[in-house]
Amino acid sequence: MSELSPKPRVALGADHPGFPIKETIRQFLENAESLVDDLGTVARDVSTARLAREHNDANVLALGGRVVSGSQAMEMAQTFLNTAFVGGRHARRVEKITIIEQDERNNN
Repeated sequence: MSELSPKPRVALGADHPGFPIKETIRQFLENAESLVDDLGTVARDVSTARLAREHNDANVLALGGRVVSGSQAMEMAQTFLNTAFVGGRHARRVEKITIIEQDERNNN
């Protein structure tokens, strides 16, 4: 008889309109005792790659291999790397995320 495999570690991400469903999925996975890494926003084109950096100070660029060509991916990566975080009203969201991350580290 084989042992049950450990629960998977799952990485989730979504843009702002997808946030509510991502939260629903995250809660479902956590209730199933899976480990969840919430990666924030993901990119589907150059514009979303730029916005992930400008508005979220993102350090993760996630690309769909079936929906993004090699040349699109390169353009998105270049845009992502060359875009600065604009701060301002977006800084409040990033500060909230930082506090949550610190609390998580302190509780583990």
